[in-house]
Amino acid sequence: MARYCVSLLFLFLQVSGHADIIVHKEEVYLSDLFELPEGTQDVAVMPAPSCGQRQEIPVSFLKTLAQRYRLSCENMCSVWVERAASPADAQVVRTVRVPTLVASKHAGETIFTEDLDWTEVRENHIRQDVIRNPEEVIGKIARLAMRATVPIRFADIRNPVVIRRNASVVLRVQMQNLQATIRGKALEDGGCGDTIRVVNTQSGKIIEGIVYNDKIIDITPI
Repeated sequence: MARYCVSLLFLFLQVSGHADIIVHKEEVYLSDLFELPEGTQDVAVMPAPSCGQRQEIPVSFLKTLAQRYRLSCENMCSVWVERAASPADAQVVRTVRVPTLVASKHAGETIFTEDLDWTEVRENHIRQDVIRNPEEVIGKIARLAMRATVPIRFADIRNPVVIRRNASVVLRVQMQNLQATIRGKALEDGGCGDTIRVVNTQSGKIIEGIVYNDKIIDITPI
């Protein structure tokens, strides 16, 4: 029997050295690899890769097929077969709603309820530090310039300043059932719940404390 010409695909491979064959079934057929002459029976020759995956078909296997089905096997090179993902196999894209700014904010500006809107974001694109509860944003201050429609991170905001740098404060120490207070001075600005550096004006020692209100800073006993 006369030997048939190999498909145009392999003529292309002789020039480029690389090509992808996309298949949609669970098996790779002879017609996926060769351009079959009229009347030639098409058969499955190997399992297809998993959906969305690729697999290289070596030259040795192609030559074996060509010889078995009396096709030309000259100047062949390996090819990559990829199985297309069907809609049923496609990964479900989940989205979540997160609060974002309606308009950009400058550093130091306060964020109010009317400044917020909701934006749908792909769940697998959300960082761990992105805020999802608007109550954690309202009333806070923009630490740096913030853009509209961008998910808000905890690092983007800070509490409103209630204690200014160099302000006289009360340093409160809780020790079991005993509470003591000493005079101190704030070394940096801070809002309620912030940890800032303070100095004990009696000893001159610099320590850290948590801002309780505009007058009191809680410190941990040493």
